[in-house]
Amino acid sequence: MKKILFLLILLSLYGCPNDEIITHEEPQEEAYSCCGENPFVSTNINILNEFLGQINVLTIVTPNNDAFNDHLIVDNLIHYPNNKLTIFDKNETVIFQTDSYGSTGIEDVFPRISDYTNNTLPMDGVYKYKLVIENEATFLEYGFICVITQDSDSLMSTVECNPNINPDPILTYN
Repeated sequence: MKKILFLLILLSLYGCPNDEIITHEEPQEEAYSCCGENPFVSTNINILNEFLGQINVLTIVTPNNDAFNDHLIVDNLIHYPNNKLTIFDKNETVIFQTDSYGSTGIEDVFPRISDYTNNTLPMDGVYKYKLVIENEATFLEYGFICVITQDSDSLMSTVECNPNINPDPILTYN
């Protein structure tokens, strides 16, 4: 009994160094943006050996069938075929999901070619993505992409903050 009492006193004096419960909340809708720092950077994981090239998601998609940024581009992802890409709308509903993004043809890119022919392109706006390579412990990235289908003043400022975007006639540069 003395040993238990001694341990309880010792534990109460020193405690455990990690007693705090750490929680991470995703940003609210107001934080959804293609510009600036990725609000998920603290939750993203990258221990992938990127010897074949660094993974870089270009955050602007202009699906107007002019051959410029018509689909989501992820630099070097083709070298890492064991991947899964999921895209969510602002209500967290999955609107696109595929394994081996871009490696099997025209129906595993966002937006799909059938979205053009069926007139079911995503609406202008900001969408969240989740990219996993190998597994979530190796590479996990959340971020945002902007879809611009027409001259949209509310989204045009995203062009100025995204220097890696391919030139596209739908986007006006000041």
